[in-house]
Amino acid sequence: MTELKEFTIDGAKISSIQGFLNVFGNALTPETKWALATNLDAFDDILTGGFGTPDEGFVLRWKNSDASRKLLGHKWTKQNLRGQMLSCIGEDRVRAKTAWLAARSGQGPGDFDMLIDLIGKHGPRGECSASNVHLMLE
Repeated sequence: MTELKEFTIDGAKISSIQGFLNVFGNALTPETKWALATNLDAFDDILTGGFGTPDEGFVLRWKNSDASRKLLGHKWTKQNLRGQMLSCIGEDRVRAKTAWLAARSGQGPGDFDMLIDLIGKHGPRGECSASNVHLMLE
């Protein structure tokens, strides 16, 4: 088995979803100053491979992940979900409102949890395991 390329990010520099996407993008392509992803749907596509990520998969080493866990709590989740709630229609709006109400009361997943779940989806036991993304929280 070939050794996978490793990307390291510093959780002490991450205080929002957009901050995470910027830090990840800089780790992935440090020579490029444009953001690879501007939302979680785009990040999900990037994890699949072919957008600067190695097609054979990679290791994402997240240093100071406890700092990110604290900073990416329900505060940002409420703001993100409020925007979704106002822009969605139908069942998507109902789901966004339900999640927003939970986040508002400090329940349900925070932004950190959503990122971990999304990356895990592309990990060895995830539904998109062919992406072969390995997350190392430090």
